[in-house]
Amino acid sequence: MLKFQRAKGQKTLPRYVQLLLALSSGVMGLSAWPTLAAEKITLNYPPLGPISISVASLEAFAKDGTVGSDLAPFIRLAPPNQLGQLREALQRRFAVTPTMVSQFAATQTGRVAFLRVGQILQTSTNQNGGTALKTAFSKASANPQGLTILDLFQQFPDTSITVNGKLGFQAITAVLNSVRDRDLIIAALRKQATATPAITVPPQPDLLKAGPMNWTMQTLTFQNPNRPNQTLQIPANIYIPQGLTSPAPVIVISHGLGSNRTTFIYLAEQLVSYGFVVAVPEHPGTSTQQVDRLLAGQLDYNPAEVANEMINRPLDIKYLLDALTQKATSDPAWQGKMDLANVGVWGQSLGGYTVLATAGATLNYAGMRDQCPKLETNLFSFNVSLPLQCTTIDGKSTLDNFRDERVKAVIAVNPLTSLLFGEPGMSKINIPTLLVAGSDDVFAPPIPEQVTPFTWLTTPDKFLMMVQRGTHFSFLGDATAVNEAFAIPPEILGPSPASARPAMKAISVAFFKRFLTNDNGFQPYLSQSYAQKLSQQPFSIDLTQSFSQADLQQAIAPPSSSRSSSPAK
Repeated sequence: MLKFQRAKGQKTLPRYVQLLLALSSGVMGLSAWPTLAAEKITLNYPPLGPISISVASLEAFAKDGTVGSDLAPFIRLAPPNQLGQLREALQRRFAVTPTMVSQFAATQTGRVAFLRVGQILQTSTNQNGGTALKTAFSKASANPQGLTILDLFQQFPDTSITVNGKLGFQAITAVLNSVRDRDLIIAALRKQATATPAITVPPQPDLLKAGPMNWTMQTLTFQNPNRPNQTLQIPANIYIPQGLTSPAPVIVISHGLGSNRTTFIYLAEQLVSYGFVVAVPEHPGTSTQQVDRLLAGQLDYNPAEVANEMINRPLDIKYLLDALTQKATSDPAWQGKMDLANVGVWGQSLGGYTVLATAGATLNYAGMRDQCPKLETNLFSFNVSLPLQCTTIDGKSTLDNFRDERVKAVIAVNPLTSLLFGEPGMSKINIPTLLVAGSDDVFAPPIPEQVTPFTWLTTPDKFLMMVQRGTHFSFLGDATAVNEAFAIPPEILGPSPASARPAMKAISVAFFKRFLTNDNGFQPYLSQSYAQKLSQQPFSIDLTQSFSQADLQQAIAPPSSSRSSSPAK
């Protein structure tokens, strides 16, 4: 009998991680398969031989809890208190449309996901099941009520789904080891952060509250001549403090994929209330409107256009700053408002990549060309951001340096970095840098995308902020006030972002006050002592300046031979 047992202290995978692993292959496209349906699921694990479960047995179990003779041995392996969850998982419906999934099928992420999952979920003849899975997803998503796992079985264009048991168990082991390593590294980071001497943080100003300044907001348009439509008018919201007696530093906020210039209103309003001019552009190729059109089938996915967007995003910031400079010299109403030689940049997700590029991180084309072709065959890499990062090499541009000397400090939240920049690119940053990571971020995983890249930084003023239970979406604005392109399921959204936003507002003000205005009075706010005060349940925050590659390796070094072997990640 085969039975999985968690190691002592091993955490179960978060529900949204399980969901992602189950549905990350939700990339679809119609194929010329005969109209068949899987009648059974066969586990092939030599030397035990094939073990089969009929789809009808799974359907009966999901419907009323009936356990057939072929299903009984597997049900006995599951804890009784989890049987209800299993039935719920089989019946749960996911709101996916054929257009959405067919568009996603064209992406590099989708192609890689299907090839990988198809190595485990094979056809009856033990061939890669990726193409058959595409068909199943495509047909199942046509159900207006939403697709279920059982729907996928019923639409699988073969009489049997063969599970490669050896690869499947290796993949599960690799996932568990990856999660364990993540937890060990985050625990080591917390231990180091809490070991730093306590610092007395002044009670005033209270950075959780709005600052003393009133402000106005205007919309400015500018052009990026590098974009295909060179005359496109790109909008940006400009927040200007009232009552300025001298030019104020400027902070640019860069949104992520599927967001827009209203996503981070809460942060823009907080920063402007403390005397900063805040500029929030809308990146047209990755905005809410653009992603909406893609998912509605009004646009076709084009890898070259995605690659060009990776180039144009940091250039948007350059040309926005140029437009503000021109405005400040030509319009009397704008004169004396902005210190455009003293700029901070803040970005989330794809915006995190964007602002790091403007801060000096260079694109690592050589590393991407070496590593990206290996993604399709590396079954045990669970970093779903890598295919998106690899699209950068699909473009024609060889431009790799977007450093803007006006940028003097950078905050990157959930950024994509590992292949885009690598160590050669990240080490080029020489200005104050704060990287923010969420422990439960599955779209830009914290260890490869923020923690390890933090160890590559050579600038002396570097900070790493780890948000326990934070996800990729923990710092987004209020979904009721923001037109986001994605309806984010609760399992993936994680705890309410309302509890995480105050900490982001306070830390951002402190960081930019310290490094754009050179006010040493804000240094105590950039400490573990203050980070702990900012923590609001269910989140907790750790802030450090000194986590190294040696610390990272020591955290996961096996204390004894008890650590199980696992495939290379």
